[in-house]
Amino acid sequence: MRVLHCPTVVGGNAWALSRAERKLGIDSDLVIFKSNWLNYKYDKNLHLEKYYLPHNIIKLLLFFRNAINHYDVFHFNFGRSIIDYPYLLDYFDLPILKRKNKKIFCITFAIKKINTVCLLLII
Repeated sequence: MRVLHCPTVVGGNAWALSRAERKLGIDSDLVIFKSNWLNYKYDKNLHLEKYYLPHNIIKLLLFFRNAINHYDVFHFNFGRSIIDYPYLLDYFDLPILKRKNKKIFCITFAIKKINTVCLLLII
């Protein structure tokens, strides 16, 4: 089983969960999209803070294409997914992941929107 945690590090929780999964023999990675001032650990950073929207969308689409072929489980946090630009590409990736029979988990605190979206897709 291959698990992707993204798009943020969320207080180090995503890193700790990913490392615990690795101890259980699960291929688990944490990919963040932007650097954070607390310097939490991660496996890969896409550094989207360095670019503008058109470049970021292309970069995320390429990352998503590769991720969908590599990972079985997608664990999203902080109310975000991979292709998530409100009013433009709002959770664009979630229906695609569902059609590909990928497992989707969403963790967020105080943000209800993505939990509702994820629950609708899991059902």
